Amino acid sequence: MAHEVADWLRRAEGFRVYTLEGHLLGLVEEVCLGSSDEPDHLVVRGGVLGVLAFTVLIEDVTEVQTEDERISVRTSPVNAGLLEDLRRALGIVLDERRPAPDSASSGSKVDLRPSKR
Repeated sequence: MAHEVADWLRRAEGFRVYTLEGHLLGLVEEVCLGSSDEPDHLVVRGGVLGVLAFTVLIEDVTEVQTEDERISVRTSPVNAGLLEDLRRALGIVLDERRPAPDSASSGSKVDLRPSKR
């Protein structure tokens, strides 16, 4: 990891964390260092009222925008299911403007709005 990126990640508490698609996951609550004193993973708190915390590996960080205090992450196989479970459990509406896919659609968009029971 480049020295400059590692320095910024050490100071990333409070930065907003987004997926590559631009969906807000939460805020960095803690930067955890590994045995080499380099950032190893981020503890991110998200969801309604910040009640859920999850880990993002440093390898999954794709961009750090220091002026905007924003971090972009790719979804790795390790956290893909966790992020989907987080979205589903909280009934997060990621983009209300996105239409729900119809059954004839072969697109990959998924309607994450909570179902009305």
